Amino acid sequence: MPNSVGTFGLCAAPLHPACRLLDPAPCPAAADRLDRLLAVVVGAKDTEADLRAYARIIQKEALAWTEQST
Repeated sequence: MPNSVGTFGLCAAPLHPACRLLDPAPCPAAADRLDRLLAVVVGAKDTEADLRAYARIIQKEALAWTEQST
């Protein structure tokens, strides 16, 4: 399943080059959310079955991560 937060250049505003002139205040909550973000690439050719398969994979992996952290 294609995914990558880094591919999209997602980062909290204080770290984003376009925001440097605005001098935004640090936002730990935003940075934390981005650290936990999964960006899934969905294309026009993806079918309903593909989307359901992606959802099953994400649910399965999220459950495994949750079990590991407890």
